Amino acid sequence: MQQLTPNEAVLEIIRRAASDKTDPVKTINSILYMVASWKANVLAHERLTMSQGRVMSGPFQGMNFYFNDTLGCFAPKLLGVYEMEMHAFVNEAIAKQYEAVINIGCAEGYYAVGFATKMPNSIVHAHDIDEKLQGVTLRVAEKNNVQNRMKIGGLFEGSRFAEFTGKRTLVFCDIEGAERELIDPAAYPALLDMDILLECHECFIPGLRDIMIKRFEKTHTITWAEPQLRWGKFNLDLPDIDDLDLCLLAYENRSGATPWGYFKKK
Repeated sequence: MQQLTPNEAVLEIIRRAASDKTDPVKTINSILYMVASWKANVLAHERLTMSQGRVMSGPFQGMNFYFNDTLGCFAPKLLGVYEMEMHAFVNEAIAKQYEAVINIGCAEGYYAVGFATKMPNSIVHAHDIDEKLQGVTLRVAEKNNVQNRMKIGGLFEGSRFAEFTGKRTLVFCDIEGAERELIDPAAYPALLDMDILLECHECFIPGLRDIMIKRFEKTHTITWAEPQLRWGKFNLDLPDIDDLDLCLLAYENRSGATPWGYFKKK
């Protein structure tokens, strides 16, 4: 049997999906999503060639970030517009030059390695429960020559926060709603002496933002960055690209609104 090229494989999947006549609207939406994802991937690799695999803008501009097994949306990270609503928080954190950064839910290392490249005196602790992604994070770190200042591991136990007592520490957390259990100063008092950059998965757990505010409002100054539409928010030198392709490149494919909170110790 002749092996299909990637493009032929996508076309075959679309043909099979189109044969399902049970729910035409659902079928059309599914095909549209597949085509958009395929086109975004093609565009990302075109831009990859242009950028030579380096992040093109944003807080981590210049970071080497070319790996095929990147988690989620690759193109916005390559362009440097990923989660751009909280870029000001990231820049502020970089300016503070923390002694330690604890990145919980590091995925492929975009933020963990990014912080390591911009904080030359920091030790970055990158944790993810996916062993494959731990390996990807290491390879990204090696590409940027920061592996000696990174400690990569699996599940982060809350009891470990106490190990960072006395150090200027940033907790950077993106764990799909598990922050409700982990980022709890009643259980882990060491958090009260740390700054925290937290993606709040309100879309999964309604009311989670209020829970987090009540936990830290007496000890921390809390600022929120709300999700934003990308359209017209960035200006990159991307020749020969039309408006639709630009939308696809910036699309982050989110399940719902996930505001970011920056909790700074008073």
